[in-house]
Amino acid sequence: HRGGVLLVFVALHGIEVAQEVARAGVVGDMRHARCRGVFHREAEREVAGQLAFERLKVLLGDLPERCRQIIEMRKFDGLSQREIAVALGVTESIVENNIQVGLRQLRVAWQQGEKRAGDALDRMGKGGRGA
Repeated sequence: HRGGVLLVFVALHGIEVAQEVARAGVVGDMRHARCRGVFHREAEREVAGQLAFERLKVLLGDLPERCRQIIEMRKFDGLSQREIAVALGVTESIVENNIQVGLRQLRVAWQQGEKRAGDALDRMGKGGRGA
């Protein structure tokens, strides 16, 4: 499913961010992450990639069932819109619309999460409490 998640990442954030997550490695072995007590940049990317992957899985789970199912079939299983339509007994336009709606909802949810995280960091920087 990792390839499908990266395809969703491309749709949400563009190819540059997706390539960064791919370079980071979504799953890794943290035993080799330390060198004289300092995390390497690669280890930081790996952790960031893992966190982004986990966050995306949660956001996918929050989608309406049909949107989630169609996005998974398209992006994870690699099925065409036509194949999905046949499998689900719906029209191709319904499949296309559900992909667009689902990706839009993912993009909005991702951006809201980024804003909440930024706001929490701002509050912490001003001596306040985080979220």
